[in-house]
Amino acid sequence: MGESDPILFFAARRGFYTDGVSFIVIVGLSPHEDKFYRVTERKLTEKGIQLGQFLMGTVVSTEVVKDFQLTNYPLDVEIDGNVASITLQSDSLVPSINGTHGFKTKPFGIVRALDKSIQPGSYTIKITAKSSSFSKGSPLCAAVVLTTDSQLPSETSSYVNYHHASARSSSTNYSTISMQSRNHLNDSENGNQPSSNSHDPDSMDDLIARLPKLKPPLPLPRTVKPIINTPSNANSENKIVGSGFAVKVPELPKRNMTAFVTNIHDASKSRLYFLWICDVQEEGMFFSNRHELDRGHFFEGTFVKQEKGKQEWKCIRYLRKADELVQGSVVRDKIELTLPVLSYELPSDPLGKPNVYAEHIGKIVDRNNRLPANCIGKNITVQRSKNNQNVFEWIVTGMLENENCS
Repeated sequence: MGESDPILFFAARRGFYTDGVSFIVIVGLSPHEDKFYRVTERKLTEKGIQLGQFLMGTVVSTEVVKDFQLTNYPLDVEIDGNVASITLQSDSLVPSINGTHGFKTKPFGIVRALDKSIQPGSYTIKITAKSSSFSKGSPLCAAVVLTTDSQLPSETSSYVNYHHASARSSSTNYSTISMQSRNHLNDSENGNQPSSNSHDPDSMDDLIARLPKLKPPLPLPRTVKPIINTPSNANSENKIVGSGFAVKVPELPKRNMTAFVTNIHDASKSRLYFLWICDVQEEGMFFSNRHELDRGHFFEGTFVKQEKGKQEWKCIRYLRKADELVQGSVVRDKIELTLPVLSYELPSDPLGKPNVYAEHIGKIVDRNNRLPANCIGKNITVQRSKNNQNVFEWIVTGMLENENCS
């Protein structure tokens, strides 16, 4: 298996090897939901990545992922101990080939339902990763979150190719106590199976009466804070209070610039566009659920530079389509630009590589020494690629055949 383009992953669960070393289970997002790996936690923390965060990674074999990079994704994550969970609305419930059912979601594809007796419909679900072996497929599974806003199945709800649909009663409703649980309660109380010819539903009082008696939970440990005696306010009326300057939260400086799309990733609620900003010759990002832009699309937008985490530009407003500042095409699902060389620079380090410079792009690394020193003004082709420091950079991929540097 050769090295592929970076894939978006979710750090879903923490586990431990037999020697006590911790690992993180990372699961690919759609359309790579079939990819999941165990990564030593230390490798991720060295890149600033923690449990419950999203990351980019390059798959180099069936068991190896490298070049980890922290990234943003528009989903809220909850952390409970060693497990990260995501709550979202599923599209529908579909049958799977192994007899279970799955919730169809945009970010993770089809996620296995924990309740095998669940009826068709759209639900609010909580997605987590199970701790068992990966041999039976993706570790992700989902349970229904019962809230006042949950959408329960209707009488007309149905699976695609749902089996035994005619055998369901039109009055069937999804509840927190399934028929299988009800039979189990009868068995534990009476020591036999319930009558097969009884069709009267049990009342809620009967169900509550059959619930097992549970011991009250032990109280959690807590710290008792000592009471601190504060000075008396008897003389507060003699204090002089003077107001000062109003507190003002500084806004991030905004800047209108021209950029073009270099790569695209489909998110659940919006699309993530990776950008190259021509004005400052730096990378940028743009989240949108209103725009459908292709690779190589030029536009003018309003950008701010994020202060927290990775220092990168973020487009907060799409203003208008812009003229193409450089020529390009999509080759093997990657952007390839064609542009003239403005200058050529030899490396200062004997082990280094030459650099060339182009308008709107900036520095381009001649990683494979493809260009002669007298290539100024000649047209070359360039692409984005990761270097040994796990950082994307523009590299020379070739020079047009009709260019003569003699």
